[in-house]
Amino acid sequence: MSEQVLLSLQALFAGPDERGLAEPEARKMSAHRRVEATVLAWAWISWMASIALFMGQIRSEVAATGVQLDGDLILGGLFPVHEKGDKTPCSSAVYDRGLQRLEAMLYAVDLINKDPVLLPNITLGVHILDTCSRDTYALNQSLEFIRVSLDALDTSGLECSDGKEPRVKYRAKPVRGVVGGSYSSVSLQVANLFRLFHIPQVSPASTARALSDKDRYEFFARTVPPDTFQAMAMMDVMQLFNWSYISTIYSEGSYGEFGIEVIHNLAGARNICIAVSEKIPHNADHRLYEDIVMSLLKKPTARAVVLFTRAEDARGVLAAAHRLNLTSHFHWIASDGWGKQSHLVEGLQDVAEGAITVELTSQKLPPPNPPVSGKRGRQPWPPDATNRSLPWCLTLLATRDSLPTVYWLMNLQ
Repeated sequence: MSEQVLLSLQALFAGPDERGLAEPEARKMSAHRRVEATVLAWAWISWMASIALFMGQIRSEVAATGVQLDGDLILGGLFPVHEKGDKTPCSSAVYDRGLQRLEAMLYAVDLINKDPVLLPNITLGVHILDTCSRDTYALNQSLEFIRVSLDALDTSGLECSDGKEPRVKYRAKPVRGVVGGSYSSVSLQVANLFRLFHIPQVSPASTARALSDKDRYEFFARTVPPDTFQAMAMMDVMQLFNWSYISTIYSEGSYGEFGIEVIHNLAGARNICIAVSEKIPHNADHRLYEDIVMSLLKKPTARAVVLFTRAEDARGVLAAAHRLNLTSHFHWIASDGWGKQSHLVEGLQDVAEGAITVELTSQKLPPPNPPVSGKRGRQPWPPDATNRSLPWCLTLLATRDSLPTVYWLMNLQ
């Protein structure tokens, strides 16, 4: 359509010689057409701007609304469904782990609601929001849970100016507990908020040691051990291979900084020397990743490198090593930020070959019999080709690329 508009503008701006008209008439016609062209151009620009603004409003409203399923008790959820953006809080790229954890929560709620013994005559609902892998954005999103809880406060102590009892226009159901976040930096931010309103929080993945402080995070619990244990496992690997001169790379934030602190303390206790230690900031780009890898080369005998990083930072380091043609040069020892995520090394297998990564112990749950379907016709992850009730999952599995925020949220309703 834009091409047609440009052709129309070119025709309207055509000169007198191109029209084949008499000079005075052509000049008068040309001025008239120029005014029409200006009006048309501004109308087209305004229309395109309105469409962009409208789509942006839809995206922000849906992102704020998240996934909502009604029930007698509402549980909140905070998951990094999308990766963080460069100039915006959220990008269009879907983070596989976050999407799978969201699906796991919905699946667990379906199982509980279907069980006639576990919670008889009580139905669980959910209100799940996207953290976009960013702690500040997650804190902003979490305010939605607080707002809903405040809307549900008792009004018996309030009175109108005329003496009548206040009438609540809309009474939302409060969030009784929150599952999430995934990143430790997110959990640290929102835990301080939830404790003020006595909202319990259970994280399936936050491993920062600071979260073990029950005096400060008394309403926080988690189903994973703190980073101390995986740091000990990584140092055991170092001693097994007699690596006494190593380098370390860690992500900015609580996960990487607390984790690498434990690594350095254990290294000192075990007579392992640290050659180079580099921190990856939140806004790292390709050039910075390459600079970090180049700094490792300044200590050529330190071939073993500990990565205590987030997933995107681990891939950034590997990609930088690949661009610098450092195939099979380093021995990577990585935390669960890398873990067993195979997509993280796609196209970088030559650089990642031989890496040793740590992953939390997990086991597969037996499928329910009969399979859970529920009122939304849901099936366990991953969906197969016959499950057309989850087109957003099928699209993700087919492309492993990106998925618009509006698309996945609207299809989860």
